[in-house]
Amino acid sequence: MYGLSMIELKYIHDPAHSQTKPKGSIFKDQVMELQELIESFQTRLGPRLLGVRTDEIKSNVVDYSYPVIWFEIEPEALREAVAHLVSLQFPHLATISGRDLGEEIELCYHFSIGYGQRRGERSVNFRFTLPKAEPKVQSICDLVPGAQTAEREKIEFLGVRFEGIPDSRNIFLPYEMEKHPWRKDETGEEDLLAHYFLNFDDTTHRHFIGTNRKDVNMIMIGEGEWRDFIISKEYKNKKEADSSSYL
Repeated sequence: MYGLSMIELKYIHDPAHSQTKPKGSIFKDQVMELQELIESFQTRLGPRLLGVRTDEIKSNVVDYSYPVIWFEIEPEALREAVAHLVSLQFPHLATISGRDLGEEIELCYHFSIGYGQRRGERSVNFRFTLPKAEPKVQSICDLVPGAQTAEREKIEFLGVRFEGIPDSRNIFLPYEMEKHPWRKDETGEEDLLAHYFLNFDDTTHRHFIGTNRKDVNMIMIGEGEWRDFIISKEYKNKKEADSSSYL
C-alpha cells in the first residue's frame, strides 16, 4: 500500500469509519465491476489493447473467488495503461516478472486494486513483449515509485532498458557481471564470484581480487570484518597443520 497516510490507514481498519473515508483516500466505497473495469481499459487504450483474459482464483477456506485480469498490450501503451489504473484507484504493485522467450523478452506488471479490501480486491496484469535485440520500455517510476526496485532487477537479470528510470544502478549483481543470468542464451560469468568481494570502505564498492579460485581465501563482509569465502588448497593445508582458527 504505497503512499498511505496514518489517517487513511485508520479509516481502512476502523469499521466505525468505513462509510466516511477522508477526501483523497485511495480506496473507494464502491468496488468497480469486472466488466466495467475491462471496458474502461478498452476505451482508454483502443487498438493498443491486444487482448484480455480473465481468471478466477478460488479460496479453499472461505467462499470467495479472487478475479484476475490479464491485459495484453503494446509496449508503447504501458504508461497510459498504468496511468489509467492509477486514476481509477492507486494500485499495489506486487512485482514485475520477466522471462526470455527466445527472440523476445516478456514483461508482466502485476498490480492489485482494492488491495486489503474484504472481497474487493482485483488483480490487474499488463503483459507485453520486447525485441531481445533492443529491449527497452518507458519507466513507470514517476507513476508508481515502488516500481523502481523491480525495474532495476530486470535491467540486471534480463538486460531491459527502462527509459526515464531515476536510478539504474545495480542492487543485486556486481557491476563487473556484464551478462544477464535470466537470458537462456547466456552461460554467465565463469568464476566471477570467486574473484569478487565487497569493500565498504571503498567508494566504488566493487573490486576483484585474484585471478582464479585458488587465489581467493576470504571475503570482506563489513568494515574490518573478514570471513572465509573460498578455501584454497594452500589454506586448507595450513589450517590442518596448526588446527588454529583463521579468524
